[in-house]
Amino acid sequence: MIVGMIAEMVTEMTGETEDKVIEYFIFEKANYFGLFLYLEILNGKFRKTMNMEKLYWENEIEELLEDKKYKAMQLRSFRFDRFLKMAERVEAFEGSCRSCGEHKNEMISILTQLKNDNGFSDHTFQRYLLLFRNLAHHLKKDHHLILPHYFSSKYSFVGMILGLLISYLLWLVSGKTKNLAIDIKLLIMIGTFAGLAIGRIYGNRKDKQVVKSGKRIY
Repeated sequence: MIVGMIAEMVTEMTGETEDKVIEYFIFEKANYFGLFLYLEILNGKFRKTMNMEKLYWENEIEELLEDKKYKAMQLRSFRFDRFLKMAERVEAFEGSCRSCGEHKNEMISILTQLKNDNGFSDHTFQRYLLLFRNLAHHLKKDHHLILPHYFSSKYSFVGMILGLLISYLLWLVSGKTKNLAIDIKLLIMIGTFAGLAIGRIYGNRKDKQVVKSGKRIY
């Protein structure tokens, strides 16, 4: 924070470019302050670049929606909100990932084609959906990002199966229906729903952790 303020003050007061400021503090002063200043300027450049790219994607899609005036059902099919978030991920990984660079080119190409189409085109939409799926798969597999509600869905299913099995085992251990105070169907129903609920709660907690860590795809 302090380093950032100093970096901004130096560039404004001297009128020198950021490169000149970096050169002075690193090569002439040769101290840790110069190193921190250099890192802060690089970080600032990265943040500015990211913000510009976000605006680029947002503006492209806003213009597309204004020009084409898609129907409500068509808009829901595109899921542009998720597309935007994946576009931001592509921008973040593009410098170190060749596949992200290729996906970015394809995204730009498809947006251009959507603009040029006369209304809604099934061919372009199918191409868009294919890119959407490929991009989500790439971010999940190669960058280890996680789909929304992944853990809640996973643990809900696991909890339901475990609840069913535990209910069945209780039925077997108790000598089937002889020593049970409730009907086997009711026992299985209770066990299944209890397992489902516990799994859902645990999965939701895991999903919240994913959001906090910034590891969700969209």
